[in-house]
Amino acid sequence: MSYKDREKKNQYQREWQRKWIEKNPDKHREHMKEYSKNYYRKIRKEVISHYGDKCICCGETTFEFLTIDHMDGDGNKHRIKVSTSALPRWLKKNTYPPNFQILCYNCNNSKGIYGICPHKKI
Repeated sequence: MSYKDREKKNQYQREWQRKWIEKNPDKHREHMKEYSKNYYRKIRKEVISHYGDKCICCGETTFEFLTIDHMDGDGNKHRIKVSTSALPRWLKKNTYPPNFQILCYNCNNSKGIYGICPHKKI
């Protein structure tokens, strides 16, 4: 297939898709919400897997409980530049910088509020 033929086919597909979206805005919206949610989970899973798949403090391994922690404690400054939901994409794009770690939600909150996790006090 020549370049011109491919371009013509792509143009036809884009036009068909545009018309379909105009006729079915609710279906398209639901599809995009589901697609975005699945994409975010996939990237988040890759990032958590890269950094060790478990809380480095207590050993929690339940994916839904795990969070990405800024080791330097500069998370608030960084979230101004990169939103919380975009953090996994940012980490992957920047080839997983070393100053991040995985903590469970409880350990991450304790570290943020009290400066140290209760597991570290023992």
